[in-house]
Amino acid sequence: MMSFVWTPSTCDQQASALAVAAGANSVALSWSGTGDFEYAVGTGNSPATAEFTAVVSGNSVNVTGLAGSTNYKAWLRTSCGEDGASLWL
Repeated sequence: MMSFVWTPSTCDQQASALAVAAGANSVALSWSGTGDFEYAVGTGNSPATAEFTAVVSGNSVNVTGLAGSTNYKAWLRTSCGEDGASLWL
């Protein structure tokens, strides 16, 4: 029998809302909360396959280089450095 110990993340979600304002080839994301945040923007159904990702400090980011007439999804989570990250919003 194989056994393991699961340790949940100690990183709590600090963002409480995600607002999106789309332009022709860009999107402005904004949220409330403090700390560092990781965003993901992509055409798939998972942030793991998103084409645009980064960790930012602050409450907003402008993502450019998006293709026109394309449906995108956006995700956001709190980044806690070595302690991992929260679940995606």
